[in-house]
Amino acid sequence: MYFAENGYLDTPLIVRRFEDLVLQIGIPDIYRGKLWQFCSGSMYSMCIRPGYYSDLRNSEHDEDTLSEIDRDLHRSLPKHPFYQTPQGIIQLRNVLISYSKRNPSIGYCQAMNIIAATLLLYNNEEEAFWLLAEICENIVPDYYAKGLELMGTIIDQQIFTGLVEAYLPQIKNHLDKIGIPVGILTLPWFMCLFIGYLPWDASMRILDCVLWKGKKVLFQIGLAILDMRQEEILKAKEGQSVTQLFKDGSFKTKDIFKVSFSKKYNSLPMHKISEMRNAQQFAYMSGLQRTTTMKKLRQIQKGYPKLKLNELESLFRQFAEFAPVTDKEEINRSIDVDSFKHILFAQLPALRDAFESDDTEKKNLIDALSTLIFENPEKVVEDEMSFIELVDVMNIVARGTLLEQFHFCLDLIYKDIDEIRPSELEEIFDFLYSLSYDGDLCLSQNKHRLYQLVNTIFDDKDVLTTEQLFEQLENDNLLETYWTQLYFPV
Repeated sequence: MYFAENGYLDTPLIVRRFEDLVLQIGIPDIYRGKLWQFCSGSMYSMCIRPGYYSDLRNSEHDEDTLSEIDRDLHRSLPKHPFYQTPQGIIQLRNVLISYSKRNPSIGYCQAMNIIAATLLLYNNEEEAFWLLAEICENIVPDYYAKGLELMGTIIDQQIFTGLVEAYLPQIKNHLDKIGIPVGILTLPWFMCLFIGYLPWDASMRILDCVLWKGKKVLFQIGLAILDMRQEEILKAKEGQSVTQLFKDGSFKTKDIFKVSFSKKYNSLPMHKISEMRNAQQFAYMSGLQRTTTMKKLRQIQKGYPKLKLNELESLFRQFAEFAPVTDKEEINRSIDVDSFKHILFAQLPALRDAFESDDTEKKNLIDALSTLIFENPEKVVEDEMSFIELVDVMNIVARGTLLEQFHFCLDLIYKDIDEIRPSELEEIFDFLYSLSYDGDLCLSQNKHRLYQLVNTIFDDKDVLTTEQLFEQLENDNLLETYWTQLYFPV
């Protein structure tokens, strides 16, 4: 009736009755797709960029991101018939991989699959893509930014915790008492926009409201469902009991919206919430110097495609932590050899385990390797390491192939040699093992097998040319194949 009187598709009139339809009744399924596009503004983004989605979909993709997406495809609304068909899975994959190419700072983050899968039930691929972009970039910005450690979500959880303390103090105190902070309980609700945590019809109506009114609705819904389960929460003795209260599907949609849009929660002080968010965001961003730094990190990342942008951001945060404060921008500062070793141990799983287990042998080798790096003018121009020099090293030691890492060690220890002897290769293998092996066996436990490989390569010869050495290592992928055996006890 509303649409007959007021219009539909690209020209619905903005009147109070439309808001009543969205908030009190919910958008009918038959109109949902188009009106989601209208309410969010995504239809306009799509109109001014014809062919953009198609170009993205057909462009090259990052294999690591694709692997992440593929792992989650069959977990996305798995009970829905559409996602039990190849067509549904293919369309969802197309939308997610295309968005990862549009926004590399996010790439792909869990929960995006649930949202995209829902959008695809009411829209075609291109429409769902633009809706996902609008949600990720404007409605809940930085919720899925892994490089920023999900900054938007974390900040909103801090704000929501404050709201629970103000409106439902008994719940806040009790959750703290039984060891389940508000943010731990509610973070997945916000990440998935409540999809999967409430009955389906309620989830769709929440999405109607979020796309029309913005994320204030998430705070209202969150407070409402906590309020509705207050009695049961206060009786709970442990956190697991509380989480189960929100998985039983017993919420009634009508009741959720009655409480959410009651006078108590419909008048949340959004100006204060905005002030809180701005203050916390400013503190976070000023530490990272995001505007200029992110631009430079993206430029750096183009030269090092093996390193993801979020990995560069993580590396930069550690670099900035150790770089002495100067009048230079953080990204243009430098670190000494001890700081480099701290970063190396933090960034590489193989070294992190050694650090935590106090593996002295491996630590000594890394000390020696770090010294060699800083003494090599091709790796470190001056006595201290710049960020780009750090990236250059990490590109090999964190993301290089085993053969590239071997070449790296050889270059550091015996630069520009034409011939190599067994004892020299043993030394290189010791360094390579300390750098790349992340299994349970320490070097001394595997040394005899490493040296067996040396014997195999030299085959009773006293010396090999480096060309002969690499021919041997590359033959039938000898180095990689042999290395996998080192993970199993003899």
